[in-house]
Amino acid sequence: MNRPWIGAVLGLVLLAAGAWAQDVSVSTRAWPARAKLGDEIRLLIHATAPPGFDVRPPSPKQSLEPFEIKNVEERKTRKGELFALTLTAFELGELTIPSIPLVYTDARGRSGQVVTQPQKVRIESVGRKPTDSKDIRPIKGPASMSLRALVTAALAACAAILAGILAMLIYNRLKKKRIEDLESLKPPHERAILELGRLHQRGYLHEKKPKEHYGELADILRRYLDRRFGLDSMEWTTHETAAVLKERPFDGLSAAKVREILEACDLVKFAKAQPPNSLAESLKTGILGLIEATKPLPEAGPKK
Repeated sequence: MNRPWIGAVLGLVLLAAGAWAQDVSVSTRAWPARAKLGDEIRLLIHATAPPGFDVRPPSPKQSLEPFEIKNVEERKTRKGELFALTLTAFELGELTIPSIPLVYTDARGRSGQVVTQPQKVRIESVGRKPTDSKDIRPIKGPASMSLRALVTAALAACAAILAGILAMLIYNRLKKKRIEDLESLKPPHERAILELGRLHQRGYLHEKKPKEHYGELADILRRYLDRRFGLDSMEWTTHETAAVLKERPFDGLSAAKVREILEACDLVKFAKAQPPNSLAESLKTGILGLIEATKPLPEAGPKK
């Protein structure tokens, strides 16, 4: 059975596909066509496209040697997109702005590409004035500043730097105080865990500063005891702290373990011992064990 309409439909499909391929067109113009060395040149690219098409602008990082892209501007028009490129060149002679590929997407998400036409631009040297008697003119030196203006500018710069440093110090101090104020609302065991975390971040052991690390480790334990049990161990020696804990035992608190940790820290602080890094991890684990054994039990919720 003869079906001539099938051929007609195929023809229309091929015609539509060919038309889609020609849907996006570009026109290009460089202005001015003659410029001085270092002058800015505008390259105007007008991309005409039907509704639903998206034409992407050229990348500012694209290589257009011997030209350099300084800026790319984009503006919508009734028929498509207008891209204005600001170029400059530092070579003399008849130069060519190379072709630029433009990528676009149609209403169905299909991608395509069109290419601009190369543009000729003549770059000329900076001409000399008729009054100039030599081919090469001497370069003028920089304009001189008076001594008073120079001193004033230097003082103003120093004042601005000092003001910036002062503002940064005040900001950091207020920020640190705010963090400390928020931590003061937490229970002693949570504060001690936060302090152990900050001690690890300071990296004293990595910087070969064991005295600072073990001194702060002992202070963290002492502060926890003072906050948790109302002691004053920050003002006591290790021997005094151990004696008080032995006389006033607290639930879950091992006076022997506290003494062991503080004495190990004292050995590094005062005897200048050089312990292995594994000791620091062992003492930290011991402090965490004391905290876990003595922290308040969570309150039981209401029975349902």
